[in-house]
Amino acid sequence: MRKHFLGVSMVVVAAVVAAVTGAGAANAAPAPEPIPNSSPGWLTHGKNLGAASPNARVSARVYLAPEGGLKALQAAATAASSSHHFLTPSQYHAQFDATAATVGAVDKWLAGSGLSVKVDANHRFVDVTGNVRAADKAFGVTIANFSHDGLSVQAPTGAATAPASVAASIIAVSGLDTTASIVEPKTQKPSPPSAGFRNAPVCSHWYGDQNPTTLATPDGTVLPQFDGDTLPYAPCGYTGPQLRNAYEAGAAAGLDGRGVTV
Repeated sequence: MRKHFLGVSMVVVAAVVAAVTGAGAANAAPAPEPIPNSSPGWLTHGKNLGAASPNARVSARVYLAPEGGLKALQAAATAASSSHHFLTPSQYHAQFDATAATVGAVDKWLAGSGLSVKVDANHRFVDVTGNVRAADKAFGVTIANFSHDGLSVQAPTGAATAPASVAASIIAVSGLDTTASIVEPKTQKPSPPSAGFRNAPVCSHWYGDQNPTTLATPDGTVLPQFDGDTLPYAPCGYTGPQLRNAYEAGAAAGLDGRGVTV
């Protein structure tokens, strides 16, 4: 009888343990999801100098995804068959800005980790400030000190994550990696002048003012003589006031039509 009772008890305990374990697994929070493109691209060749100070300052910006339908609208508006009736800024914000509920959920997540939160007026992004300890907690990362490409920076050792409940509302995060964004021109050297380009020639301020013997050409070209003489450079162009002074000299009212009856 005792053996039978003991066997029944063990079965009951095993069932309870299984039920509790199953319930715990069912109630476990979903795993955080990675934020796109949040892992520094230089990590493979950067040198990790160790974890950053927990109290080191962090300033980051979390970009929020627009509400659904924006890509479809963009495709329709740019199609050749489109009537090009574009949205006004106010219409765009009313239709596609992240909702107050989305912003509230993101705010709760970040503030709950100890970060200070400031929301953009149009819900495009959320700015956060705090320290490394709070940022590590919020984004599920370890922020360390690195050196790469001649720079000393502070950055996460891998991709940042967000809770599954808000992950779909986040498209990017910047600022966790303090590497400065440097924009370099695609053309390193000045483009050569076009085939029709010519430097302005030297000129005289009045006839006979300058000639090749008193003022060399920009490229050192020796100009030929004409009938045994070195001719002066042509006069420089005239300004509007100079032309008016030349052609309107002596006209009391100028040659603008005043005083003339037709």
